[in-house]
Amino acid sequence: MALNATNSEVKEAFTLIMNGGTPGPRDYSYSLPSWNTGLQILYRLAEQNNLKKYDTLALTISLVNGLWVAMGDEPVRQAAYNDTNTLLSFFRDMNQMKKTRGFYQLEDYPLEAKVALAWTGGESP
Repeated sequence: MALNATNSEVKEAFTLIMNGGTPGPRDYSYSLPSWNTGLQILYRLAEQNNLKKYDTLALTISLVNGLWVAMGDEPVRQAAYNDTNTLLSFFRDMNQMKKTRGFYQLEDYPLEAKVALAWTGGESP
């Protein structure tokens, strides 16, 4: 998606995932994964769903939920993986409903709005 992207939001989302995928270990009193958790979620979404050419909804979900995978233990990680699939399905259904009714589609929201939409925490870290 990122290599041939002409959509600036796809490039921006990938930049955010790549630069923010591994939290600084000095900020946490427990061990963190040494891999990019946002990309791991995106990979799992791609395995389990048909991603579109420039699937900014999947990118945003991966970007936001990488935090939970990085900070959580194994049950939290599994819940995050399950939630990302459910959330992507919900967003796609909502997008189709909005399209059918002639409303502004979720896929066309700015990246910042999609990040706020995908955020599942009670407050920003």
